[in-house]
This record gives sequence, C-alpha cells and structure tokens, in this order.
Amino acid sequence: MSSYDFTGHEAFVTGASSCMGLATPRAFAASNAAAALADVTQEKLDEATKDLTARGHDVLGVRCDVSNQDCTVAVGR
Repeated sequence: MSSYDFTGHEAFVTGASSCMGLATPRAFAASNAAAALADVTQEKLDEATKDLTARGHDVLGVRCDVSNQDCTVAVGR
C-alpha cells in the first residue's frame, strides 16, 4: 500500500522500460497517478506498458529518445 495519493496527477518517466526507470512508473501507478512511459527500446516499453495496463493502471508508452530535442518536444504535445 502506498502512503501517497496522486489521484488526478500525471507522471512522465524516461528510461521507463527497465530497472529503476520501470520501478518509478510502478510506484506512481500504485499511488493512483496516470503515467506516461518513455524509452528508446520499443519492445521493452511495450512489455512494461502492457504489464502496468493489465494491473489496471492508466499508462501510456511512448518511444522517445530524450537526447533528441525534436522527439522530446513532440511527446510533450
């Protein structure tokens, strides 16, 4: 059980398909936040998004290389 309640809030997490990057959206989702997951690895991103969605969380997976400014700006739109 989470001690935080982020209901009505959104999180944007980069590097979100593995390790600490994946633990972060899991924690936000467990705290009722919607989460956008961004990563350069599409297959792992799809797996992470599918897993969190199957657990009933409101998530969106977006392939994005945050070192590319055009990609980052496009995701923000």
